[in-house]
Amino acid sequence: MENKTYAEAVKRLEEIVALLDDPQTEIDQLSALIKEAKGLVDFCRLRLTHTEEEVKEILEKTDNK
Repeated sequence: MENKTYAEAVKRLEEIVALLDDPQTEIDQLSALIKEAKGLVDFCRLRLTHTEEEVKEILEKTDNK
């Protein structure tokens, strides 16, 4: 995910879900769309985990003051 933001990744996931729900989406596209979606989900999960850790660290520093 080269320089993609969390919001951009979520937006693209929403687009992929719409494509997967569309009966006009070519069967040949499904595999590529699902692979892209998995990469985006992994990216989002990593960003959320990283952000959660940063927030915990900030809160711990604030509590210790």
